[in-house]
Amino acid sequence: MMDTKLIGTPGSVQRHPDESSVRAALELQETINRNRIAQLAYTLWEQRGYPSGSAEADWVEAELRLRCDLA
Repeated sequence: MMDTKLIGTPGSVQRHPDESSVRAALELQETINRNRIAQLAYTLWEQRGYPSGSAEADWVEAELRLRCDLA
């Protein structure tokens, strides 16, 4: 069960997540982002005919493309 602090507001009660819950959510999001980057980097590598020595370039390109989509 998530440890929460109750915050009173007029007409309602909101739950405020504790620090460990926020940290866990951020770590999950970072894992999801890395997986999306990895999938796109693989696709870029595949589309270019599987050249050797291009992993870093494909990763950076994938990061840039995904960040532009999120901006």
